[in-house]
Amino acid sequence: MVEKNIRNIFLKYPEVIYGFTDIAYSEYVNTYKSALVFAVPYGEQLTIETYSEVKFEKGI
Repeated sequence: MVEKNIRNIFLKYPEVIYGFTDIAYSEYVNTYKSALVFAVPYGEQLTIETYSEVKFEKGI
């Protein structure tokens, strides 16, 4: 159910690469089953000083 919801969210952002990965090697293996990994392309490198939700959503 959670995985399906996450996949539906990412369908709205086809430019974002995402996947789920095994974390058997991680110190979190006893707490979590897997991890979500994603890469978001950007046009402008956003910093703490220049970040805004509008810029992030538009990919500026």
